[in-house]
Amino acid sequence: MRASVRSRHSGAAEDHEDPASFYSLCKRGCHKAPKPIETPESKMTLLMAIMTRRRANIGILAYDGALQSCVYGLQEMANIANSFRQCEEEPVIRTAVWRVSASGCVEPDLPSQLLRSDLDFLVLPPVGRGDLPSGPVEPCCSWIAAAHGEGVCLASACGGAFYLAASGVARGRRITTHWSLGEPLAKVCDAAAVDTTEMLLDDGDLITAGGMMAWIHMGLRLIERLLGHGVMLDTARFMVIDPALRPQSRHTSFSPRMDHGDQQVLAVQQWLHANAAADVSLPKIAAMAKLGERTFLRRFARVTGHNPTEYCQRLRVSRSQGLLESSSMSVEQVAHLCGYEDHNSFRRLFKRYLGVTPGEYRMRSAATPGRFTAGR
Repeated sequence: MRASVRSRHSGAAEDHEDPASFYSLCKRGCHKAPKPIETPESKMTLLMAIMTRRRANIGILAYDGALQSCVYGLQEMANIANSFRQCEEEPVIRTAVWRVSASGCVEPDLPSQLLRSDLDFLVLPPVGRGDLPSGPVEPCCSWIAAAHGEGVCLASACGGAFYLAASGVARGRRITTHWSLGEPLAKVCDAAAVDTTEMLLDDGDLITAGGMMAWIHMGLRLIERLLGHGVMLDTARFMVIDPALRPQSRHTSFSPRMDHGDQQVLAVQQWLHANAAADVSLPKIAAMAKLGERTFLRRFARVTGHNPTEYCQRLRVSRSQGLLESSSMSVEQVAHLCGYEDHNSFRRLFKRYLGVTPGEYRMRSAATPGRFTAGR
C-alpha cells in the first residue's frame, strides 16, 4: 500500500484546517457524542436474532477510491459461505452496494436492492489509492452515523477507519487501521484509542481491520457472526485462507519523516541511518547538530515524533528485519551487526516493537507452506 504523503506527515491535520475538509470532519466527529443506537443488538445476541428473522444482510459502501477487491470480494465470499449452510432454516447472506456521488450523497447501486434499515453490517472498505477523499464527505458520513443509529453494525478496513472517525461513531472506542495510518488517525481522532498492533478488533457493533487486505479476515468474521463458526471455517478452507489472525505489528516498517525542513536534525538522521550500529550518545549527536542538548531533544522529538533513543532502537530493529528475511545469519549475528552486544536486550526490543521474537519473525517471513490445510 502506498500511504498517503499527506497522511503520513505529523502535520497532516494542520494542512487541512478548511472546515469542509475530511480531516476537520474527523476532528469534529471524534469530539461529538455518537447518536444512540435505537435497536441495539449485542455481540452475544446478534446471531440468535439473525437466525430468528432469517436474514443476514451486508451492505458495502463504495466511496471514491474504495478497494474494488474488497467491494466485489466480499460479495463472492458471501456467496461461497451460503453454499456451506447446513440447513434451509439458516439465513442466506445477502449483499448490497451503495455508491457515493460526486456531491457526497449515498445512492443505491441497484434500485431494487436492500434498504439501509435491512442491514446487519455496513462495510467501509480500504481506500485503494492511499489518499483520503478531497471532495464533499459530510453527507456520506452523516449517512453512516444514521445507519449506526438504526442498529447497523459497522465494519471498516484500513483507511475506512477515517470514515468512522468523521461519522462520530469512533469516539471512546478502541479501533485499528493500517499501521502507516495510525499516527494521522490518532491526531484527528484523539477521542478514540487507535491500536495498530492488532489485525482485527471486534467490539460488537464496531469491527475494525488493519491492513489493506485485512478485509479478508474481516469478511470471515462477518460470516462467523452471521452464519456461525463452522460455516466460517468451511469458507476459509474452500478459499484457502488461513483464518488465524496474526499481529499487524510484524508487518510494520520504520519510515521516519525526513522532509520536515529542520536541516540540523536532518543531518543527524542521515548520519544515524548511515551508521545504525554505531555507539550513539546525546552529547555526540547534539554537537553534530550544533545545538544544546535540551534544544536538540525538543526539536528532534517535534519533527520525528520520537526521542533519539527510541529512534535508534526502531532503526536498528528495522535493519534487523531485512537481515532476518534475507540472510541465514543467526539471531546473535544479526543482533551484533545491528549494534547489540546483549542478544537478550535485542530480543526484548524486537518483540516490543513487532510483537514477535526474531526467531518467530524469521519463520513467518519465510512463508513456510503447510501450516494451514486446504480442504475438509
